[in-house]
Parts: sequence; C-alpha cells; structure tokens
Amino acid sequence: MKSIASIKSKHQSAKEKYRKSALSNDDMKRISEKIEHIMKNESLFLNSALTLPKLADNLGISPHYLSQTFNTIFNVTFFDYINAYRIDYAKKQLNKKSNLNRSITEIAADSAFNSRSAFYSAFKKNVGMTPTQYKEIATQ
Repeated sequence: MKSIASIKSKHQSAKEKYRKSALSNDDMKRISEKIEHIMKNESLFLNSALTLPKLADNLGISPHYLSQTFNTIFNVTFFDYINAYRIDYAKKQLNKKSNLNRSITEIAADSAFNSRSAFYSAFKKNVGMTPTQYKEIATQ
C-alpha cells in the first residue's frame, strides 16, 4: 500500500509537471467523472485491446489530457487504473462458487489480461497475494 507521503509527493510532481497545461482542475474533474461512468456502466476495462489513445478517442479528448487526468486526479497511470478495475472484476469471478472449476488462466482472460504472468503480477501488486492464494481463501 502506498504511503500518504508518497501519494502527496507524486501529486505535487504531477502538479509541477502540468503547471503550464491549459487543462483546468474543473476540466479534469469532468473527465474523471466520464472515465468512472464509462468504466462502471460500459465495462470498457474488459476490452483487452484498450489503450490510452483509444480511451481518449472514445471520450473525445486528447491522450495528453487523459494522461494528465489519470496522473493528477487518480494519482495513477492509465495501466494501473485499468488493471485495478480488471483485478476487481477477477476477484468477483474468483469468489463465485459457479467458477470453482474454472482455471486462473480462464479468469485472467475473461478479465482482459493478455497473459497469465501479467495477471499474476497485477493481482499480487493490487491484492498482496497471488490469484491462486486468493481463490483458496475465497472458496473456503
């Protein structure tokens, strides 16, 4: 888990990095609300081919402004943000009794991860344990 000091430091760095940007805090707030809406209502994070430029195009904004919004408002990179949604989805799948016989690799693919290793790395980073360990605990 990130410390408050490191998050504040990163936020200050983002502020400094974008100090000359024409994008206002209100603009970023609106963009962040659109991002949250599209992720929750359209599950766009389940598209394994999703990239920052594709999401920017979908939202009708520049990739630079989208990146700035992720870095400033969410304090994460695009990939960390998307992976958090994917991991949350995977956790829900791992918790379902109906998925007991499904492999971790199948759940990773359903969660839009292109490889088992990328899934394991992202899962461990976000949850603090491997998907296999999580599944064992969830199904006890």
